[in-house]
Amino acid sequence: MSKSISLGVILALAACGPMVDEAELREAIPVDRFSELEIVSDEVTIDARTRNTGRGPWSFARALGDVEAQRASATADSFLQAWQGASVRSDEVRCLWLAADVRNQCNVDCSVCSHRDLHFDSAPFRLIAISNRLDLRRHPDSPTGEARLVFGLTSGAADRGAAPLGLTVIFEYALCADVASEVWAHRFHALGSLKGDDYLRALETLTRDFAKPMQLSQVRVLSQLQDRGAFAELTVADGWQARGLRNSPNRSQNGSNALSAYVKQNQSAITSDANVMSESMRAKTLGLGESKWEVPQVDESVRRAFALGTCDGCHGQEVRTLDGGFHISPFRQGRERLSPFLHNRNGNLSDELARREDAMRALLATGR
Repeated sequence: MSKSISLGVILALAACGPMVDEAELREAIPVDRFSELEIVSDEVTIDARTRNTGRGPWSFARALGDVEAQRASATADSFLQAWQGASVRSDEVRCLWLAADVRNQCNVDCSVCSHRDLHFDSAPFRLIAISNRLDLRRHPDSPTGEARLVFGLTSGAADRGAAPLGLTVIFEYALCADVASEVWAHRFHALGSLKGDDYLRALETLTRDFAKPMQLSQVRVLSQLQDRGAFAELTVADGWQARGLRNSPNRSQNGSNALSAYVKQNQSAITSDANVMSESMRAKTLGLGESKWEVPQVDESVRRAFALGTCDGCHGQEVRTLDGGFHISPFRQGRERLSPFLHNRNGNLSDELARREDAMRALLATGR
């Protein structure tokens, strides 16, 4: 069956009964990874909609400002302060933000400022990607899947073309459960057939529908500003708070009998990406560049599945990243932003985006 066949024809064939092979149906659906799954084109990331001035729909100012408007205790300052709870130093970021605005009249290290106001129009963050993570819909802590806005830190006000720095912030939104997953899938898939202004307008509408403060599941920060990279995972309820990193135990557990027992007990969930580690086991801070996770007395495939589920494993020595640990690098442009783990540029499509493509096809073809 030709891969150029329309989705309407595919679904019509599927309605005819079991004579049509499900795997063949999925294979026949063309999914554009760069229009529907990991959107990193300059057409989007330099569009006026990304500007913090005016709080464009793809801007950091809108993402954070909408949360602040929803919860008075969730201010820009408390957002940065929460990073400290995960050992991600935010003082440098705060100074960049303060110094970017002439109204604050700060010296170089911000030890002296006439004002200390974090104005959104001078925020040092710019959009670097929009991510469709419908593939997460079968995970217990993300049953509807997610969509994400990924921002990179800059050396000054992002709208003025400041240089990129080694830190990313990801706003991760649960897709509204009132809308079926296959409906979200069809909306993302429709982007693949659009070009130019039609594409940008459709993506804006879709973004406005998912990027709502009440749907914000968490914010994740990956910092390479220090000698040792660090992560933060933040939630917002009564203001911003750091919490334990998803499925990531303290490094003191590496190679321990306790870790081995945990992995053995949860092996099925770990290998099917359905594991949810309790908050009490999760580390609030992890570094990069450390040794691989060692899990005695389990098969290598199980050890690797566990390691890839941890923050430092996925961004460390288990897979190929970019620029010291990024899968979406703030230092590059377009598709070059994506790590070899996400997108293999050598033509071998056995990469992470291929897995997400298949998950998208399955949802489009069968609703599952």
